[in-house]
Amino acid sequence: MTMKSRESEMLGRVRRWRKKAYHADKTKPLSERAKEDGKLAREFRLPLVQTHKAGPAHRQ
Repeated sequence: MTMKSRESEMLGRVRRWRKKAYHADKTKPLSERAKEDGKLAREFRLPLVQTHKAGPAHRQ
């Protein structure tokens, strides 16, 4: 197996894993996702940016 084909295979695996992880995250309730986002923001000392979909205060 050549170096190029090994890289291609590994990138394919990463893409499949990311797709599965993305879809798994989308099935979680918004409240659970918000808690996880807050935890990561605190862990990495990042500001938590609210989007229009993030909470009930922004619903009309």
